[in-house]
Amino acid sequence: MDIIEKLLDKIMIQIDRTMPKSRIIPKDKAAHIAGGILIGMGLTLVTQPVIALIGVIAVGIAKELYDLMYNEFVEKKHSVEGLDVLATVLGGSIGIGAVLLIRYLVS
Repeated sequence: MDIIEKLLDKIMIQIDRTMPKSRIIPKDKAAHIAGGILIGMGLTLVTQPVIALIGVIAVGIAKELYDLMYNEFVEKKHSVEGLDVLATVLGGSIGIGAVLLIRYLVS
């Protein structure tokens, strides 16, 4: 888990450097997109693209359910939004597409 967190931190630092101060994509949504890309790529490498997409959707929903439960039982810290799931799925779709494109170009 530590490796994934470090990788996401590096991605977020790069996003911070390249994004203007008046963000078009909020930092939270950019994090969901980045996470979705990694999850989509990873799942596509080990399974079929449709299964990978279903996995990305499941992870996006599970993250929001986790946030909901955390807010309910620990402390109100995380926002729970449907747009977060959509951002994760968007990122996952990009990741899946990237792997498929690379496979096509290599073959």
